[in-house]
Amino acid sequence: MEKREILKARRMAYNYRHKHKPFHIPCQLCGAEKTDLHHEDYSVWHRVVFLCRKCHMMVHKGLLPCPPPYDIRTITNSDIAELGRRALAKEIRSMRMAILRDMEAVKMG
Repeated sequence: MEKREILKARRMAYNYRHKHKPFHIPCQLCGAEKTDLHHEDYSVWHRVVFLCRKCHMMVHKGLLPCPPPYDIRTITNSDIAELGRRALAKEIRSMRMAILRDMEAVKMG
């Protein structure tokens, strides 16, 4: 794919997200608030994955799997709410695991 096509896809997705249909979606992997748009296929500019900078770089390096993309032209409020619930569930799970590790350390200590 040519650099020009990649830049065009990025620009179109950015403009759509910020000008035509402003919305905020947390990172699909960790729930972080600030997100980048990740394209799996630049020929389909409107199919994007919402990732924070850290997760985005880890996906590019192959350290994390890429979640399924959303079509930003048709994303709904229920899609946004579902992503928020998933992110919250991940946060709660990680907090629970930290508490369990702390409890185990106290028992062993």
